[in-house]
Amino acid sequence: KLEQFGNRVGNVYAFVRASRVTNGDIVNDVCRIANIAETDLDTLGGDVIISGYKLETKFTPQEVINGLNTIFFCDFPEIDNVMTLVHRGGAVEATLTEDDLGYAVYDGPLDEAVDALVETYENYVDLPTKVSFTFLDKDHNYDQIVQEDVRQVAANKNEKTISMSIAMEVGQGKAIA
Repeated sequence: KLEQFGNRVGNVYAFVRASRVTNGDIVNDVCRIANIAETDLDTLGGDVIISGYKLETKFTPQEVINGLNTIFFCDFPEIDNVMTLVHRGGAVEATLTEDDLGYAVYDGPLDEAVDALVETYENYVDLPTKVSFTFLDKDHNYDQIVQEDVRQVAANKNEKTISMSIAMEVGQGKAIA
């Protein structure tokens, strides 16, 4: 009977939960598939409730986690040897002075002042004028739909497309776009 499937045995991953699922749960499940021990993870910072998420046939854990972090404004840094899911824009955890920052190798004259910190800002012209977000609409039989948002400030043609196999309502998708 394997002839029907090209003589290959497919891999199927299914995680079914009776309780509400959050973006932290999805990150945790993806890390488990990648054989990362639960003791090396802290995904409690992922508290956005998600209606559903479909893992594609071929995916890398980094692709899934980066996609979720993009749409839910999170980061997944290593803190004290534990991968920790953290929301961006939260409360201030620490204040760093210029003296706390690293060092730089400087080959110029010793009497010339050197900036300890270089700040860069994104030019608004480089930001996308159009963002398209593709997701699964849970209210319409999980059909794949696209929500778009257009910023009519610049004359550039920079566009960004985000495609996720995540189930949500149309209003949520529009807010992300």
